[in-house]
Amino acid sequence: MKKFLTTITVALLAMVLSIAFSGCAANVSGKTYNFSEVNLESDEELSDLEQAAADLAKALVETAYRGSLTFNEDGTLSGSVSSISAGAWKQDGKTVGLYATASSSTAILELTASGSNLEYSVTQSGYTFTVTWVKA
Repeated sequence: MKKFLTTITVALLAMVLSIAFSGCAANVSGKTYNFSEVNLESDEELSDLEQAAADLAKALVETAYRGSLTFNEDGTLSGSVSSISAGAWKQDGKTVGLYATASSSTAILELTASGSNLEYSVTQSGYTFTVTWVKA
C-alpha cells in the first residue's frame, strides 16, 4: 500500500508540476482537442483501499487536465487546461511538445498524437496514468 501511495503521489506531482511551469502522426496545426478521459493502469491487482486511492488520484488528474487545447497555425497554444492557457507548441512526428514560450528549448509536456487523439502518459513503479484529448 505504501509503495502504491508513494507512486500515485509521485505521478500526481510530476503531472501537476509539468502544468504549473507552462501541454500514425496527426498534424495538430489549426486544431482543437477536448479532454476525454484519464486512465490508470497497474501491473498489479489493486486492493479495495488501493482502488479507492486510485479513484481519488484519477479525479485529481482529471481536474488538472480537463479542458481544451488549441494548436494555432502560428505555433502558439491556447486553451483551458488548468494553467495551460497560453504558450507555444512544436510537432516532430507523433510528438507534440508544449512550451512556455516560442523561444523555450525544453518542453513542459510532451504529448503523443495518434489519429484523432492526443495522449499524455506518466509511468512510475508499475502504474501508468494516461490523459486523452480528442480532436473537436
